[in-house]
Amino acid sequence: MYSLVVILLSASQIFAQTTTTNNYLIMAESRVKSGSVFAANQSKINPAIVKVSNGVIYSRTAHRGESGRTYVWTTTYQLGQFIDHSWDFYMTALKDFPGMREADSVNSNGPSYRSVWLMMNDMCQIPKDFKSSNYAFRRVTIFTVPFDKVDEFEDAQTKRSALAIKLGITTPFFVYKARFGYSTNTYMTSEPDESDIAYYAHRKERQEQKTNNNAEWQALSKITSPLTTNVRIDQIYIVK
Repeated sequence: MYSLVVILLSASQIFAQTTTTNNYLIMAESRVKSGSVFAANQSKINPAIVKVSNGVIYSRTAHRGESGRTYVWTTTYQLGQFIDHSWDFYMTALKDFPGMREADSVNSNGPSYRSVWLMMNDMCQIPKDFKSSNYAFRRVTIFTVPFDKVDEFEDAQTKRSALAIKLGITTPFFVYKARFGYSTNTYMTSEPDESDIAYYAHRKERQEQKTNNNAEWQALSKITSPLTTNVRIDQIYIVK
């Protein structure tokens, strides 16, 4: 489950300059035989892991995707501390749940993939009152940008996010850039909402009232859209 730690320790130089202003997402992707077993175990172990980490991990949520994948998202400002101690956090938390590790192993339905992502703060739109647990749904898009177009894409996306705020768009929008596990020209967007129905209603509202008729938005979209190649689109739901 935590093989990522071993791999990252051998490449710790990559993250030597990490500061507390960097927000990292560690994503574990897998498939399971029983979604209900996955949900039951994750709803118990995740709060325990956050608690024993003493602030190193500030959130950890499990999701089930329409693609059939499961996702566990762990967020931290202290990537070095997470790499050094995540196995200890996991094993300490497990003491209160005998048999869970074995049950998770039996429930696994294939390999697990892990990756590290850096949140691109200037490309995000985060409401001041944002609270992750208030949003049960997320539309996730993983995509690549040609290596020689990364700067162009990031500049245009930063401007578009600033414009979104100016236009009064209040729905949350997160952009992450791969640091490990995917090629470093890979990005992931996460668009949280209360439900899938709410997401599409809000998207239609944004398009009709804010963006479709805004010349600056359309000009920036003409830069970003041709540069992206989708790897995956998934609609994911937090398990409780």
